[in-house]
Amino acid sequence: MPKMHVSAGATVPAIHRRTILSGIAALATGAGLHRAIAAPPAPEDLPALPRAPVATSAGDPVLDLVNRFRVGILAYDEQAGDSDDAACHRLAAVTFRPPMAEIEAWEGPATTRAGAMAALRLVNDDLRDCGSSDMVRPLVAAATAYFDTELRP
Repeated sequence: MPKMHVSAGATVPAIHRRTILSGIAALATGAGLHRAIAAPPAPEDLPALPRAPVATSAGDPVLDLVNRFRVGILAYDEQAGDSDDAACHRLAAVTFRPPMAEIEAWEGPATTRAGAMAALRLVNDDLRDCGSSDMVRPLVAAATAYFDTELRP
């Protein structure tokens, strides 16, 4: 990194992690860096979130949704910093809210034990951290449906 010389009494604007991440996201999508620093990127300008690796069972849509939600929460926590409310809402809209909406509308069972357990773990975390949310009912229903079919003779 090149050394920066600042004259005595000069002020240097602070560069926040959010600004750097916005610039990286803009560069990844081909937008100019000057645009990213001037304002946070619009949701359509951000690269797609990576999906969390599924170590135990592939093909379970509940496990996929829970993993995508957790990756979105991590991305939000890393980028939100000291953002204002409007920026936090925009960031939430492209990080954890899309998989959260899918979970809230979910009606099917988990198809693997790992998916059922991931659903129950997320419910446990949600109840601990938030008290409750609209994700609880579909996640408990998905896990229960899996265990009901697993326990059938």
